[in-house]
Amino acid sequence: MSQIVITVVVNVAGALAAGTPDHHIVMIDDNKAAGSLHEATDRLHTAVREGDTLVWVVTSLECETYAAITALSVPDDVCEVRRETYPDTAVTYWVGIVKKAVTAPVPYGLTFALGSSLYTLSTSPNCALIEAQPIVVSEAAE
Repeated sequence: MSQIVITVVVNVAGALAAGTPDHHIVMIDDNKAAGSLHEATDRLHTAVREGDTLVWVVTSLECETYAAITALSVPDDVCEVRRETYPDTAVTYWVGIVKKAVTAPVPYGLTFALGSSLYTLSTSPNCALIEAQPIVVSEAAE
């Protein structure tokens, strides 16, 4: 069981102008060694195992614009998600527990509140949870 952090960077101005966050977000995680794919795109595939804890955090590309994840649409039978708040702040993040092994990609979508008017925009289900691969540790050359 691992904790995997998924960071979402949003181009708020671009998303608001387009009316969609699709192609205006970049997602990365810290689990590439287990097989995560499509890093630094809007279609990240995060490699997971049963029991893993996923943490989604969001930041805005523009320093003075607001971005927050307001909902995650991932199948409940695969991953149980909940919104959390950092102590003594209004800053939120999302936590998910992978409930069973993933044998085929499980698409999910994100919904954001963006900008000063708090527009709500949702992504297409481009990102997915995928089966983690064994992590191979190579021996040091002697």
